Amino acid sequence: MMLQEEIQFTDYFRCYCIDQKDVRIMAYDPKQPHHLRYVREKLKYGKGLLAKIKEDVLKLNNALGYDFNTVEFAVRDGVPLQSIFVIRHPMLMFTRLVKRILSGWLKLLPTWQ
Repeated sequence: MMLQEEIQFTDYFRCYCIDQKDVRIMAYDPKQPHHLRYVREKLKYGKGLLAKIKEDVLKLNNALGYDFNTVEFAVRDGVPLQSIFVIRHPMLMFTRLVKRILSGWLKLLPTWQ
């Protein structure tokens, strides 16, 4: 069991990582019903924020030795905080939106060894 604080966030991201090197970052809203959680509109985020999230995903997955993982970040005051990081398999809900967003990226799976 892990004790966590409730993070009052302004932005939230779900990240998928394959092979400890390929990262896909998606805006996500865990407060919405399941079918609305992946944010559909194009939102502008600073490159520094997304770069920091990607760096942290890679650092975490390399440290834990995970090859296929989901990491979630809650952003508070511009700082990404890992909120979920111990899921060794991505929690994919294959809606049309997710298929469209991840379609090219998921093609990596058959070639991954």
